[in-house]
Amino acid sequence: MSTHALNFKRLFLLSAAVLLLGGCATTVRIHDTVRWRGKDVSEFIVERAGRMPDIVRYNCVKNKEVRNLYAWRIALYDVRQAYVGQQGNVQYYQNYKYYTGEHTYRIVVTDTDGTIISVRDTAFGNADKEYGCEEYRQR
Repeated sequence: MSTHALNFKRLFLLSAAVLLLGGCATTVRIHDTVRWRGKDVSEFIVERAGRMPDIVRYNCVKNKEVRNLYAWRIALYDVRQAYVGQQGNVQYYQNYKYYTGEHTYRIVVTDTDGTIISVRDTAFGNADKEYGCEEYRQR
């Protein structure tokens, strides 16, 4: 087998893996999940989110397990620099945040008692669809 054909095969497999992994809409935030797992969602609201959730879905059933979903809409910003002046050989710049017009959602998945199981990010506001809720139980 030629080296050219082998490199093409590797490139093809790598491209397929990137497309597969890049196509996932929901990503688990490992650091936040480790930090907050086992704690109450009210602690997350006070310490991490700083505000009440924008979306709340109670009693979501997935794989016969009942979960509650809390989601926050997070605006996305770019950091840009602006020239503000010069003194001698020193130039001064100021960093500012520029709103991109886009947003993402942070989803906290909890047990029915409010104990955090995982923290996730998704680009869409449909938290129950992104998590994969199959049905809802009555409260």
